[in-house]
Amino acid sequence: MTETAPTAPKPDRSWVLDDLVEHSGIRAAIAVSGDGMLLVKNTGLDQADAERWAAVSSPLQACARHGMEPLGYPTGGFEQVLVQHAQGYQLLQPFGEESYLVLVTDADTDLGVVSTEMQMTAKRLGQEMGTAARTAARRSS
Repeated sequence: MTETAPTAPKPDRSWVLDDLVEHSGIRAAIAVSGDGMLLVKNTGLDQADAERWAAVSSPLQACARHGMEPLGYPTGGFEQVLVQHAQGYQLLQPFGEESYLVLVTDADTDLGVVSTEMQMTAKRLGQEMGTAARTAARRSS
């Protein structure tokens, strides 16, 4: 019989997104893998809603990553996606490898401020999640 090593619990990184959602006009935020799996959500967001939102956000990032390939642009050069709704905006920004940050704002939110906060949060997520991946890899070797 083969025993599998116990897996360490995933570190809770919701605090990173909670810090972002505290800014005026930002309603919710999630971090998503390239295949649409939820990685992290802000604390106030329902788990089922966050998972559904992650899944439906996946085609947006796929279009952004690969949509310009037929015109000769390299894959993965997207910096941000903005979708305008009557009630607000949804923004996507990549971080790390094959992951992205998604958030929703109110309609009257200052998108310049949101974009700056989003960039800082994406950088923080990349550092936090990259550190965890390297630590897990070291433990398994």
